[in-house]
Amino acid sequence: MQPTQTRSANRGMSPEPEDLVDVFYVPLIRPLGNLVILFGQAEAAWLELVAELTGCTEKEAQRFLQMPAAEAKRKIVPLAQTSGIIGFALKELSEGRRQLLLRPRASAPPCS
Repeated sequence: MQPTQTRSANRGMSPEPEDLVDVFYVPLIRPLGNLVILFGQAEAAWLELVAELTGCTEKEAQRFLQMPAAEAKRKIVPLAQTSGIIGFALKELSEGRRQLLLRPRASAPPCS
């Protein structure tokens, strides 16, 4: 396309982009965005914890997200129990891991 054709094609467009969401979905946009952000924060915190427990980098700890839940649990739980985390935090971590490791994943090699 030549530059003159591009300019003439854009003349009729408004400077503001059109909404891509139907009107009846508008009330759901903010809660959905908050959910996505919350999930991202939880995943980042989990990766930071796994990296700290295993001695891996966070990038290497991402491999645990791709492991089957049972295998990831088998590798991470003993590390958490011997980490020095005590009391309520250890109980919360032990119970919370069940919810974090629910979805099945493809096999991935562990950190070295």
